Amino acid sequence: MKNIFLIILLIISNTGLKAQSNIGPDLNETVDYVTYVCINSTLSKNEKVTNENKQITINDIPQSYTSTIDLFNEFQKLKKRSNIIDYSHFFSEEIFSDQKRFGKIYAFADKRKGEEILRLKTEILNYIEDKENVSDQEVITSDTVDSDSMTSENIVKGTETASDDTNDFGSQNRRNKNSSFFDLKFWVILIGVFILLIMIALFFLTKKIFQIEDSLNHLKKVSKESKSNTNQIDFNINYNKLDDEIRKLKSQIRDLSPVQDYNNNSVKSDIPEIKNHIELEVTPKKPQEVFYMATPNDMFFDMRSQSSIPRPTQTLYKFTADNMDKSKATFVFDSDEIGISEAVNAPHRYLDSVCESQNAHNQNAKKITTTKPGIAEKRNDRWVVITKAKIKYE
Repeated sequence: MKNIFLIILLIISNTGLKAQSNIGPDLNETVDYVTYVCINSTLSKNEKVTNENKQITINDIPQSYTSTIDLFNEFQKLKKRSNIIDYSHFFSEEIFSDQKRFGKIYAFADKRKGEEILRLKTEILNYIEDKENVSDQEVITSDTVDSDSMTSENIVKGTETASDDTNDFGSQNRRNKNSSFFDLKFWVILIGVFILLIMIALFFLTKKIFQIEDSLNHLKKVSKESKSNTNQIDFNINYNKLDDEIRKLKSQIRDLSPVQDYNNNSVKSDIPEIKNHIELEVTPKKPQEVFYMATPNDMFFDMRSQSSIPRPTQTLYKFTADNMDKSKATFVFDSDEIGISEAVNAPHRYLDSVCESQNAHNQNAKKITTTKPGIAEKRNDRWVVITKAKIKYE
């Protein structure tokens, strides 16, 4: 029953969106203008783009502006959205305030709090209002042409008949406009309710996911503690068994000891005394070699960037190689504040090829923690990644 209800709502909302597809400004043109205004605000005075079409392409942005290129790509993704009801609110408020869906646009607006972001929003609102006014004017012009045509036909039939027909046409036109207005309002309300239901469902689904993650973390912790306790119990059992064996051996030795002489002096036995203690041999850890690497390539590290000590702003990864087998090493993300900032702003360049994120990308993260080291194998002049490291943004 729930599935049928959702299908009906999808059909109704799709019909409503098609009914509104010819109302208001064009989506692609609006996205291009918003992109043009916002991207230009990030460029220097000499790099700003000015043209009559009010458009900007990715080739207009310097390659060194990686954050601006990411912002441009997020703006262009808005062209795929077909369920925008209120263009003014969506392009002047929603995309700048929704951090979860539009993280890079939100970060862009957050850095420009105050008069600057208010100016950008005002420019966007003015553009959308101008486009909507043009659309309304085209509808009014079309109605006027139809009305003039009808009036001309009525003039041929006679002045009195033309007057009556014009009045009837005017009243019919007003009824059609009122009907269209209420139909549009009905669709807007219906789609709004549908979107609200989706948001509620997503809220509870997200809450459930967090609960499941907490449960899994608790189970992992309990499992580790249980394993540690089990190892301690096994050690105690083995120790007790050895202690019992020692006691039995002592008892057998006493039984085999010679009888005391008449002077009550015990005859010394040649059997050595067994002391009640256990000596455990601890195998020393294998020696290890630690070195550092800079920016990774596609699933490998070039040995030319290897250093024995960390280099400020350059070192990103710490490697630990086993001296007994120097062809393999483990690695973790290990960098200073500047390195972390660059990695967060451009994960495709510094992280994605050798790391696997355990949570959503957070451009405002201050720390990157390695939850599980990666494994690399030395091949010629490269360290090739066999297993990606698992990281978490914090």
